[in-house]
Amino acid sequence: MKRSLFYCGAAVALVVASAAQAAEPVKLTIGGYMNEWAGYASNQSGKDFAGTNAFGGNYPTYNGASPSALKAASFDTQSDVELDFKGSTKLDNGITVGVEVDTAPSQGVNTRTVNAQNKDTKRSFATVSSGFGTVEVGQQDNVGALIHNSAPDLTGIGGQDNNWVNWVLQPTGHRGLGRTYAGDDRVDDKVIYVTPSYHGLAAGVSYTPSINTAGAGATMMPSSNDAPVVLPNGTVAVGGDLYVYGLAYNDTFGGVGVKADVGSGQANVGGLTVYQSGLQVSYAGFTVGGSFLQRNVRNSSAVYKDALAQGNAWDAGVSYGVGPYSVALNYFAEQAAKGNTTDANSMAGNGGILAAVGSTSYGYDRDHVVAVEGKYDLGPGVAVNLTAFDVKYTDANGVAAESNQGWGVLSGLAVKF
Repeated sequence: MKRSLFYCGAAVALVVASAAQAAEPVKLTIGGYMNEWAGYASNQSGKDFAGTNAFGGNYPTYNGASPSALKAASFDTQSDVELDFKGSTKLDNGITVGVEVDTAPSQGVNTRTVNAQNKDTKRSFATVSSGFGTVEVGQQDNVGALIHNSAPDLTGIGGQDNNWVNWVLQPTGHRGLGRTYAGDDRVDDKVIYVTPSYHGLAAGVSYTPSINTAGAGATMMPSSNDAPVVLPNGTVAVGGDLYVYGLAYNDTFGGVGVKADVGSGQANVGGLTVYQSGLQVSYAGFTVGGSFLQRNVRNSSAVYKDALAQGNAWDAGVSYGVGPYSVALNYFAEQAAKGNTTDANSMAGNGGILAAVGSTSYGYDRDHVVAVEGKYDLGPGVAVNLTAFDVKYTDANGVAAESNQGWGVLSGLAVKF
């Protein structure tokens, strides 16, 4: 019933919008960004990336690359590019209708990670907004992601931007969350409603049907490479509809800016419940911020806790800007459940997920990153930056080949258009 009412409400908004005339048709504008980085990164000794386990199988490699190649590739260049197409029109009844399509023509294309050559659409959705609030329908981030605040990040390397995993490499079998918001459906098709802001306070809800049975690449269980939750007998866990609820606050008092959010997400698969919170306070060029995420999986089986990444993550940081100059310090840490790899089937290549659904033996993979960042604005939308960071990955079962640590120093050019 709740699902039907939610969809009916969204349908009514779209019907009302379609019944009116627009003064002018929608005209698209092009925007986006381009980030180019170059720098040096050091991964720990290559001898820890190789070897065989107790059952005679090879430990996971890093994105298919050999340990010696990873160790040798100290200097690298990387890029992250997005093109956005946006447009809107106002109807004669006062309702505004908009569209947005975001694409990624180049992302993560380098010698040290998978050559994705990602030319896919990242987001594509329609909006209908008026005094009643805003309804969004299509492939868009959920409410938890849209309202979230976290530690300041200037360069796109440290913190939750997660680009540090492309330099100090995350082991193939490592379990991680990579964020402090409820992002389990990422940009699957969904319906979103956000209320108008009242004295800086707004509420929102999003609904995504069947996050665990969506098309290939559309689901996002964090520790399973964007794949559905598949049990050892080959069946797919069912009941993955996801609801995300959130409250956001944004206001200024005597020169002090306050941004805050709290939210929760619920999915039937495995009894997944997610809680998030975030806060940023700014004054006289300083911004202090942090956030926290807790993921609970009620199903006692280690298979579900592993695949759904039971665990938590948090970050904290501070930045200061004066004129064209900005500096920041941020820290991000997380832990995610991982099946006990003493199981023979796991060691043979199941990536740590236990063979028995009823098994409750698991531990937690952990990682953290600390980053120091600097940025100088050359002009409107153009900046150069510098980042120094240190990363460590720790395996739940003490497996050396599933652990890594290292540091990096990178310089980049960031362009917004």
